[in-house]
Amino acid sequence: MSLKTTICIVLSLFLISGCFWRDPSRYYNKVDKYSIKFPAGWKKINETDDIVSFAPSDLSTNIIRNQADISVTVEPTLDKITLKEAFFNAIKYEETEHGAELVDHGHIFMSGQDGRWFVSRRESGILAKVYITVRDSEKIYIIFCSVDQYEYKGFSEIFEDTAYSFEFLK
Repeated sequence: MSLKTTICIVLSLFLISGCFWRDPSRYYNKVDKYSIKFPAGWKKINETDDIVSFAPSDLSTNIIRNQADISVTVEPTLDKITLKEAFFNAIKYEETEHGAELVDHGHIFMSGQDGRWFVSRRESGILAKVYITVRDSEKIYIIFCSVDQYEYKGFSEIFEDTAYSFEFLK
């Protein structure tokens, strides 16, 4: 077999194997067509049809530490919805259901499209950072990050990195 043929075979095998390889640090949802990289040392603690949650864990004992969590929820809409509408609905929900006050808000670029985020302080002392994007005006993707308000600074970058890792699948 010639060197050229060998190189072609090796490259072909490399390309084919890349098509099936999945990053083990990412969560993949084939139904709602997204993936997200969860933080190192975090474990999946809950998964249903429309929500998945992760929390830090002690890798030596596999005990989940409840100091923070990140959840991804996908909500189909009955009517077409804009990002702005989804954003204000989420803020209103936080205010009415959790007695939360808006602390900060802004824009984020998620998986090639516009998104919004906000931070709210709940009456319980929990600080929530919520990232929202809408796909095709039919599904709302919400990344909900929560932590005790006194621990927020230690988790803020983790929350942001996780949101930026969000990707729509084809």
